[in-house]
Amino acid sequence: EAVSERMKTCNQFIVSEIHRKLRPLNEVGSYHGNECRNILLKLGPALFYGLIPYEYYRNFLLLHVGISILCDKELCLVENETANLILLKFINDSLNIYGITFATLTTHLLEHLSETVLDQKMPLDAFSCFPFESYLYDIKRCIHKKGKVIQQIHRRVIEKFSYDVDNGACVSHASEIKYIIRKNEYRSVFLDGKKF
Repeated sequence: EAVSERMKTCNQFIVSEIHRKLRPLNEVGSYHGNECRNILLKLGPALFYGLIPYEYYRNFLLLHVGISILCDKELCLVENETANLILLKFINDSLNIYGITFATLTTHLLEHLSETVLDQKMPLDAFSCFPFESYLYDIKRCIHKKGKVIQQIHRRVIEKFSYDVDNGACVSHASEIKYIIRKNEYRSVFLDGKKF
């Protein structure tokens, strides 16, 4: 409750870079990714200071600093090993604090996060494990009603690729689009070898 009250106070002073107002912690189950990110990278250290036991706060700071280094454009490569050591310390301390049930696949993936940043040669914010996630918005905009969803997406894809924006001319890409029909409904759409 004390953290939620502090969140209410912070909402009055939130900068424009933070697009969502903070919601109380009792709504944490419905937080969006960027809300969790803002708490982890920006507001968490101030929100939790003095309100949670020191052992938990120190553990949170390990995660905060490790991820902050990996998200920084310059530090992600220069201090990569430091970030890795910090995240390993976070995992070990978390297991001692929260018990063995804290050891999940997500926790294990933290061990390899710094390696991934080195492989990609870019900060954590600059790449995604879900390359098509950002295209999901475009796909959702293709759907206007409940029924025959694949057909709706297919029509929008055909419309999009049958008009060349640069030249202002109609171009047929029908040969690139294949679809599977079962029971008079489109089940899958393939465009340039990618399944939609």
